[in-house]
Amino acid sequence: MKVNISYTVELEEVLPSTFSLYKDELKKFKKVSDEAFDTLESPFSEEHLIECLESIRKYSEASSKFNQKLAEINNILIGYAGIRYKQDVADVDQQKQREEEQND
Repeated sequence: MKVNISYTVELEEVLPSTFSLYKDELKKFKKVSDEAFDTLESPFSEEHLIECLESIRKYSEASSKFNQKLAEINNILIGYAGIRYKQDVADVDQQKQREEEQND
């Protein structure tokens, strides 16, 4: 069962926290991937058929989970970029307004 967990971090912690999440998920995926490739690098045979099928299943599940996490990370970064862009635009607008007020 999946649950949605939400928590708050300071804006300057978004990128490091998101990168940490990415690295953790990549590590999990790489572990399963390496195990699957170790099993699947040999020619398929009757005696190892069940192992091959199990490795393919595990790899497929891990790949799906990793893709879901990448989508979540992407959404976080898109949200972050939207906030940062708005702040940058607001900062420029404020600076222009101050300059205009000084020139008047």
